[in-house]
Amino acid sequence: GLASEHHDSHEAGLRCGHPLSISEQLARQPEPVAGSPRLARRANALRARLDPQPTEFDGAVGTHSALSPPGKLWAITAVEDQARCGLGYFAKHVLYLTEEVDAATIIAIEPRERGVLVHSVFEQLAAEWLVLDGSLRPPWLQGDHLPAMHHRAAEVLDELAAGFGIQHRLGHPSAWSAERAHLLRSIAAVLDAEAEEHCSPVACEHSFSGVPVGQALFRGNIDRIDLMADGGLRVTDYKTGASVGPTKNVLDSGRGLQLPLYARAADHDGQLLTGLDRTGAPPATARYLQVRDAKATSRPVNLDPALIVEFEAYVERWLSEIAVGHFVPRPHPNNGRCLMCCVDSLGIEELGERARSFETVTT
Repeated sequence: GLASEHHDSHEAGLRCGHPLSISEQLARQPEPVAGSPRLARRANALRARLDPQPTEFDGAVGTHSALSPPGKLWAITAVEDQARCGLGYFAKHVLYLTEEVDAATIIAIEPRERGVLVHSVFEQLAAEWLVLDGSLRPPWLQGDHLPAMHHRAAEVLDELAAGFGIQHRLGHPSAWSAERAHLLRSIAAVLDAEAEEHCSPVACEHSFSGVPVGQALFRGNIDRIDLMADGGLRVTDYKTGASVGPTKNVLDSGRGLQLPLYARAADHDGQLLTGLDRTGAPPATARYLQVRDAKATSRPVNLDPALIVEFEAYVERWLSEIAVGHFVPRPHPNNGRCLMCCVDSLGIEELGERARSFETVTT
């Protein structure tokens, strides 16, 4: 009962016959792009990729009151994200996009989850010691306290891992068994190294707020703060990856700004942390501490005046870019990962070349 319709060719049917889809209908309009917001966005994106000047598709979105509101408490990790890639900052901190991992695909524990476990173990060990009565608690990691902490570290790791295992975030049981043994040896190496320093923790995962850098105020969390033998404070940033932090360029071209801020925050909250008058105390020091390969690798960062000036300049630069809506991509390494730029690691080099061509325009 269907009426038949004859076309001289497939092309004639598309042009003159009854349109079978919205796309065919739009294609017959004199200006089809004007009839579809989706087609218009695609046309704009293609045009922008050929534009010799940066466009909104390159992160030049312009100013907006929500980007840098007065009195905002900034996180230094967000500022570092702007340094790594403006488009990545735009996706994460303006559009609030996130990446999700299917737990069923996890074979071995993810690097981020490993870091969370290690941080949590050290946090709980120090927290349990800090809540003891000051007149009764043993000296930190001295005498019998050191082997007791080795034993307690294994207990805490297993307690925390149990929750991760329920969520299928530990990977295959055989892989986790090997990883557990590796982590315990690394944690033990850190405890042994701290025992030789005769330092004492005063805070773990310390939250601070309202610490000034230039005209901006910052908030954040410090992995660990210790009181050293000379009366100064030392902040520690734990690392569980293959590298312990930048070496030649301490601030990593503006991508490694945490330690200068954390040292400033420790001095800012020093009296609250220690309960002591800090007049005349030496300024806080800072270090990266790599917990990996069954050893503790400590790399102090020299917070001299020149580095502090450089640190403040980077903060001012990245916050200025955010305020004026310049979320430009940065050149990524071949193995780079960015929520906006490096989906499936495709197009990284093309975006990198385009980013380099706008360096003089956007800096």
